[in-house]
Amino acid sequence: MQARPHAPGSEQSSNQSWSPGGWRGLDAAQQPDWPDRAAVDAVLEQVAKLPPLVFAGEARTLQAALANVAAGHGFLLQAGDCAESFDVFSANAIRDKLKVILQMAVVLTYGAGLPVVKVGRIAGQFAKPRSAAVEVVDCPKTGTIRASQPSSANIGS
Repeated sequence: MQARPHAPGSEQSSNQSWSPGGWRGLDAAQQPDWPDRAAVDAVLEQVAKLPPLVFAGEARTLQAALANVAAGHGFLLQAGDCAESFDVFSANAIRDKLKVILQMAVVLTYGAGLPVVKVGRIAGQFAKPRSAAVEVVDCPKTGTIRASQPSSANIGS
């Protein structure tokens, strides 16, 4: 049996109270198999010691802003990369993407006359979730590509 960082088939309903480890009870169908449970646990323990990437106040602010958008009192601009490559990842690339997002937001704010909630998916999407362990490309069956540049022309090589 291969270890996975979740308990398949268990669900955490929205009416249960939140807990930091609550994600462990949710199904993660697009995860690869993790054959070494001890290695998974070691990484999770290490990550648990790191500071949060997003603070609770920021999450609450975003939730309120999205509620305003859902009520028709704002516009959601979601932008970013489908997948990033390590060879073009840099602080300058992130800065340039943020500039484009902010420029788009200015145009939308002026054109729509509504506040724009900006959400960016950048700086870290190096692997793609996949729903199957294998895929077929020009007949041969290959392992699903989850690494950097999954749409690369290097499939099968």
